[in-house]
Amino acid sequence: MKPNIYPLLLVLLITQLVISCNKEVTNFTDLFNQNISSKSPPQFTSLQVIMNKSGIAPLAGNITYKSDQIVNFKYTVKGQDGLNFIHRKDGFSDNGIDNLFALYPDYTNEIKFTITNSLGYSRDSIIYISTPKLSIGMPDQSNIIVNAPTTINAKTNFLLLYIVKTLNSAFINDPTTQKPIIIDKFGKIRGFLDIPNVLEMKPLPNGHYLYYKSMNFNEIDLLGNVYHTVVPPNPCHHDFEILPNGNIIYTGEDQSINQTIEDKIYEINYKSGAIVNTINLYNVFDPTRQTLPSITNIDWLHNNSLCYDKTDNTLLLTARNQSLIAKIDMYSKKLSWMISDSSYWNSSLKSILLQPTGANFENSYGEHSVRTSPYDHNKIIIFDNGNARSYTHALTLAKSYSRLVEYTIDPTTQQVSQSFDFGKQLGSATYTNATGNVDYLTQDDFLINFGFIIKDVNGNTAADGATSMRLMEVNRQGNVNMDITIKNTDPNNPLNGFRSYRAHSINFF
Repeated sequence: MKPNIYPLLLVLLITQLVISCNKEVTNFTDLFNQNISSKSPPQFTSLQVIMNKSGIAPLAGNITYKSDQIVNFKYTVKGQDGLNFIHRKDGFSDNGIDNLFALYPDYTNEIKFTITNSLGYSRDSIIYISTPKLSIGMPDQSNIIVNAPTTINAKTNFLLLYIVKTLNSAFINDPTTQKPIIIDKFGKIRGFLDIPNVLEMKPLPNGHYLYYKSMNFNEIDLLGNVYHTVVPPNPCHHDFEILPNGNIIYTGEDQSINQTIEDKIYEINYKSGAIVNTINLYNVFDPTRQTLPSITNIDWLHNNSLCYDKTDNTLLLTARNQSLIAKIDMYSKKLSWMISDSSYWNSSLKSILLQPTGANFENSYGEHSVRTSPYDHNKIIIFDNGNARSYTHALTLAKSYSRLVEYTIDPTTQQVSQSFDFGKQLGSATYTNATGNVDYLTQDDFLINFGFIIKDVNGNTAADGATSMRLMEVNRQGNVNMDITIKNTDPNNPLNGFRSYRAHSINFF
């Protein structure tokens, strides 16, 4: 007579299911006790917040918590403008750590911590955290003006920028400023790193950021913790990116070569700083071509932005003093195309210029910031500063304008068309003599940083005076969904101001 093995198989199957569903449960007694306890609200057995452990992030903190049950954890920072900041941790545990962001400066912030068990029972704990004022030289809330209410269609949540305070002239800076600051889409300050003279920060795949300062690239998080420092062999002056292979590519210089500046590009190993690849743009373009604006020969090119295109292993770059946008192969150093005013190019380079098409096409001048579209690598956007706008009939300052412009490239026909622009309709009100940047937010939504607007004491566009900046989010239909100005409002110092080289849309997590 064969033994009946089915009861044994059933027991084994049930045991396996229990282990698969919850690896913490090792027997039926544990499972029974957990189910009983989860039918009542969980309790915090420990909850601690430590603010500013790094000493340079006064609006951020570290959270540790424990519960008497397996729970999911979230926190809510009560917003001043009707929209709360909510962060939820993935998964369930009876303890954990988290990072606290998005607090307001010089304010008693209300934060609600919530734990919820697997059956939906929850418990809240509310604490209040008072934060300090920001360091001297940073804007306060009176300096940030919302020109029109941010709409529900805005794609921006938070903006990372690098505020410089100018003193009685557009070109005299407070040397203790240019610190990373985060504002929300309502124009409220929500984050800060007390590090002066930061030009730019780029996100890393691990959620950290890379910034350049004092001849070093530094990896940092928004809590102010520094993880890695690499010293490049040559200085970085304007821009850098992280390549898919983990290396850093940056705009650099070595004046001992060709006796020129701001015309080299270096790729370096992220860990060691060793040079992997060099592009000497002196040998790619024509250093004898007339510059625009008029600059001495030492800075004939002024390569001020770059963007890696992973679809074909090329670099897009802008060269302010040649009013040039170009695409170049990373390793062959061969030019794919150029977009520029055709004046004064030699015959070999003129043959590479894309041919403009369309009645609305305009060249860009004195550019900063080129970005390739994540949705179509034949579309690019430029921050077109608009300096002079002609080699022969320069615009006056009163008629000058800056803009975001999107160009669409047809590599087969070697033609370029203008598919979108915004800023010309604002005229000289947002004319940005230097700096500024643009970003894609979605395929049809754009961020524009008019980062260096100069006005005299009467509010007229000027070559020197008080600086301000204007941050705008627009869509392809021309609708403005966010419009924020940062400027000096102190009547006793009318020529002081604020500016920022770059601004980017970010999220804390």
